[in-house]
Amino acid sequence: ISPFFKKCKFGVLQYVLLKVILSIAVMIFELHGIYKEGDFTPKGGYLYICILTNLSQCWALYCLIFFYFATKNELGPIRPVGKFLSVKALVFF
Repeated sequence: ISPFFKKCKFGVLQYVLLKVILSIAVMIFELHGIYKEGDFTPKGGYLYICILTNLSQCWALYCLIFFYFATKNELGPIRPVGKFLSVKALVFF
């Protein structure tokens, strides 16, 4: 497997791993009363969870788009744009 493919794969899958870890962190924060959902104060965990989630999502999308543009000639016959958009919609919404 090429280093490019490994980096793209890791870039996309890091979101899945981080989302699981952050979900566990949210449960722990809730148990201790420091999550404060919807409150963006620096003393609550919600702000930091949102920042980490958004950074991870942006990186995963960047890797997917980068992979698409690098391989669009090879992937042309299977028309991957619709599949990409459906994965994006399922994962990020």
